[in-house]
Amino acid sequence: MGARRSGLWRRLPLLALLGVGALLWRSSLFPQERHLVWVFPTSGPPIHSVDVQLWKEGKIVRREERSFQSAPLGLWQWNLSLREGTYHAEVFTHREGEVTLEHVSRDVIIEGGDSPFAIPISAR
Repeated sequence: MGARRSGLWRRLPLLALLGVGALLWRSSLFPQERHLVWVFPTSGPPIHSVDVQLWKEGKIVRREERSFQSAPLGLWQWNLSLREGTYHAEVFTHREGEVTLEHVSRDVIIEGGDSPFAIPISAR
């Protein structure tokens, strides 16, 4: 019984460290994998190009531009590591038949959970 007990006591610190590490790894102290889903509009003139920028505290986190031969359908997903908090999205779209760019500016609040965060591309 004594040998079995001493083996457990030797492993206990390692098991405790593994448990604490697992809790910290999924905590808000570290960036977590997030799924941002940009939702394209289903009405209005087709979008020919889009420039999406995600900002945090005055620094750009990610920027991506896309051009389309025909109207984009559905969703555009970004998978990236982000901490919880408030981010700012700037979206510029160019639509068929329009001279000026449509600009949408909105805050994106990232909170716990693994659910995708849906963000409309357009204000229309």
